[in-house]
Amino acid sequence: MKSYLLILSLLFLTPSAMPQPYDESAIRDSLACIAQRHHVPLLQVAFRSPDFCLDAETGDSARQDCLSIFQAASLSKVVFAYLVMRLYDQGIIDLDQPLYKHISLARFEDTIAARKITARLVLTHRTGLPNWAVLADKKEWPTSTLRFRYAPDTRFSYSGEAFSLLQQAVEKQTGKSLEQLAVEKVFQPLGMQYSSFDHLPCYDSLETCGYTSQGQCVGRARFVHQNPAYTLRTNAIDYSIFLQALLTGKGLKPETHKLMLSPVNHPYDTEHLKRPVLYGLGIAVELNDEYGTIYYHRGDNVEYKCFFILIPSRNISAVYFTNSENGDYVRKAVFSLFTDTSAIKCL
Repeated sequence: MKSYLLILSLLFLTPSAMPQPYDESAIRDSLACIAQRHHVPLLQVAFRSPDFCLDAETGDSARQDCLSIFQAASLSKVVFAYLVMRLYDQGIIDLDQPLYKHISLARFEDTIAARKITARLVLTHRTGLPNWAVLADKKEWPTSTLRFRYAPDTRFSYSGEAFSLLQQAVEKQTGKSLEQLAVEKVFQPLGMQYSSFDHLPCYDSLETCGYTSQGQCVGRARFVHQNPAYTLRTNAIDYSIFLQALLTGKGLKPETHKLMLSPVNHPYDTEHLKRPVLYGLGIAVELNDEYGTIYYHRGDNVEYKCFFILIPSRNISAVYFTNSENGDYVRKAVFSLFTDTSAIKCL
């Protein structure tokens, strides 16, 4: 009974009241309660700080080794952005060269505006394109018509389509597929052995099934195309390796690391967004009074929800993955177990 009361109290404690140093056993118990409360079949977490590290997986099919594989959804974009910046360091990619020199404009309704799209505009979500013309896993997607919501470089417009266009340009310039480049520039150098934009044999036994908000299993998806906007599969351990590289700038020149993380403030669509959006190159930014600059990104593949946060001033990285439509609801409770979230707006 005392143990149960301890778990409940941890869920409602303000983080400043959390026992220090971290109580690993209590945190693991709390994660289990959070997953159960929000009907999330599987919750996987990786936390890294100078004082405490944790890998945890909780749920009906949880593995002790925390190696279950999840769809990373839009967390894919940050990995791709890092890949592009590595190519930029090597002089292969010019961030300000128009992409039309390397891609077809056949899908565009307005080919004049399309000629203004650059890698920098893609990574900062300023192309003016929609997220998707039609869902990218649909048969008709490759030939669907692309229409601009706004003129390029005028305001924020989050776009998976734009990342797909940049993929085409990168593949054309390098003569390699997205997966080949990711293995060469990201996964192998960092030791991310369970990560892929395509499919690895180990996924047959490790990949999780997705669940609706009502708990209905929808199985596993096999993506038709490799896509930097949403097809990365990984786990929290692997992704935390990437986050540590992002935190320290490993693999990037210092000036390139700084460029990638420097926020761009630009007008936004008040109809769809509640507050201004700051983006570096492929990563969202929050300027926080208490923690300084915070970096984050959300992922949503419907039945797979995930989120990460980087706090450089505390050398903290944290990421979680879920296999449920309910996965967004655990966000604040999960991160509250590790740091004071009351002042962090992105959560």
